[in-house]
Amino acid sequence: MDSAPESFDAFWTSISSNVTEPVNHGDKDQWLEAIDSIPSLDSKCFEVKEGVPTFSTEEKNTDSLKTALLALHPWRKGPFQIGDVAIDAEWDARKKWEIVEQAVDSLEGRDVLDIGCSNGYYLWRMLESKANRALGVEPYPPNIFQFKLCHQLAGSPESIKLLPSTFEVMPQKLRAFDTVFSMGVLYHRRNPLEHLMQIREQLKSGGQLVLETLIVDGDENTCLMPEGRYQQMNNVWFLPSAPHLVRWLERCKFKQVEVKDIRPTSIEEQRSTEWMKFQSLEQFLDPQDLTKTIEGYQAPTRCLITAYAP
Repeated sequence: MDSAPESFDAFWTSISSNVTEPVNHGDKDQWLEAIDSIPSLDSKCFEVKEGVPTFSTEEKNTDSLKTALLALHPWRKGPFQIGDVAIDAEWDARKKWEIVEQAVDSLEGRDVLDIGCSNGYYLWRMLESKANRALGVEPYPPNIFQFKLCHQLAGSPESIKLLPSTFEVMPQKLRAFDTVFSMGVLYHRRNPLEHLMQIREQLKSGGQLVLETLIVDGDENTCLMPEGRYQQMNNVWFLPSAPHLVRWLERCKFKQVEVKDIRPTSIEEQRSTEWMKFQSLEQFLDPQDLTKTIEGYQAPTRCLITAYAP
């Protein structure tokens, strides 16, 4: 593959580890207070234990630690272990990562981009897989502050960073990443083909795209645009069939497009917990027919596809 341009190193350096500055949110001071109340150990390290990113803290009062961590609610992705507190997030992201790990090229020594990275769960798994550098892009404030806490407890390693914004602010035609992940993002884009072409311009020639998104059953010409909401979400725009999604990627000039996995989302993988108390998948399905959403559409089915930049 091509080597990363010098401009990428400059871009990487420009991303501040203080990810809170661009965030304008009414709960910002509360979140910062919660983070500041959790002291880190001098060792400042992390490890992944059986799929759980684990961080140490000097805080020995489990009740106080849990109260501080719950102040960062909702925890959408996980699980995490911080001190003696286990965070059971809405999504058990271990299940998806087990599938992704089997489908993607080795991340060892690679520069990796995760678009819509949530609180960074997958970024830590990418480092576990020996990625050289892992960059997440994420606009949702609670996710940003959850990442900030974990990053701080780990000693703010330079090999993992979060850009607190949308993917569209990334430098155009950077062509610097060996692997780009777009998981759970494409169906939120009003122009999914533009999203795919923007990804192509971030990848080195021969770099791998790892795309995971919602699909519907059908042939090469099938694509659903929900009339209103889908699973109570009002920002779902296009749900293609797997063959139609392959066509999108090929029209965007990706090579070696391959469907790696298709499976329905289960209520064991996505559910409400103490750490995410809002409604979740079970409440978004038709209680009389779990194969359909409450709006009457096909229940969520996710497709994992890989492809390569020209």
